[in-house]
Amino acid sequence: MRKKNYQKLLILASLLIAFFSASVLAQRPIARIQEKVDYNLRERNASPQIKAKLLTLRNDINSNGFTFTVGYTKPMDRNLENLTGDIIPDDMADRAKVINARALQLLRLDNQAQRNFVRLN
Repeated sequence: MRKKNYQKLLILASLLIAFFSASVLAQRPIARIQEKVDYNLRERNASPQIKAKLLTLRNDINSNGFTFTVGYTKPMDRNLENLTGDIIPDDMADRAKVINARALQLLRLDNQAQRNFVRLN
């Protein structure tokens, strides 16, 4: 009887050790070889279109008071559809106006309902 209990305990301990070892190993980051990129050099050698796009982005960032920066990284060499898999409809601006108008109506209704609830309770 003792031998069977001992064997069960030994098997259980082995399984627990294997499980925790596997979960710890699974959380270890995979080492990746990263090439060093000189982004300033990359931007200096960029096409006039890329330089113009970066200038436009930087002007927008400054005029809106954003605190992040942009540079010429590899994603700028690809178009939006390839990066995200998204296809932007031609009438997206019109759709956005309709959606935003409806959202504003709903927000007003929600705010009015909240005020009514507070007044009644």
